[in-house]
Amino acid sequence: PDLFLFAAAQMGIDPAACLVIEDSRPGVAAAQAAGMAVLVYTGGSHLGGVGFDTDPPVASFDNWAAFDALCPAALTKGPPP
Repeated sequence: PDLFLFAAAQMGIDPAACLVIEDSRPGVAAAQAAGMAVLVYTGGSHLGGVGFDTDPPVASFDNWAAFDALCPAALTKGPPP
């Protein structure tokens, strides 16, 4: 979680207000350990649209057109002050 926590600190953002888009189990685990919301992106060519199990379960998407439906609150908040 150190990299995610460092990035949030550098931006002056509370980790609980962050959303991480990840494509690996270790990345998902790190985001969760940092206390950040996380979505799994399975649309990268290395994943071929095939997801993976996470504990706890995490929503996933393979097409950026689906992102709006997964994150309506993130899209309406706008940039941090």
